[in-house]
Amino acid sequence: MKPRGAVVVGIDALPAPADCTAIWLREVDLLGSHGHGLETVGGRPCHTFELVLEWMKRKRLVPEGMVTHRYALENYRRAIGAATAKKDSKAIKVVLKMAHDAAARH
Repeated sequence: MKPRGAVVVGIDALPAPADCTAIWLREVDLLGSHGHGLETVGGRPCHTFELVLEWMKRKRLVPEGMVTHRYALENYRRAIGAATAKKDSKAIKVVLKMAHDAAARH
């Protein structure tokens, strides 16, 4: 690991303990990555997507609060532009509507 480099850490179904000394000692940027897999909730196994959908149905997770930009399908170039230039667009999550929708604001 070279000083002032970058380390990408992925999440696995079974997290492993890690010594982070080299990260802070060498001032390395730690970049996170996430994925999905098999979770155990309340003693029962379920897929991450199943769990998230369940949370959405129960309103424990409301992803709409993260959506800052919506585009109609024909405006896909603007949607991609907003998603890739987040510093300028201030986008958090960009939604591309696959059908005509009056709620598509851009």
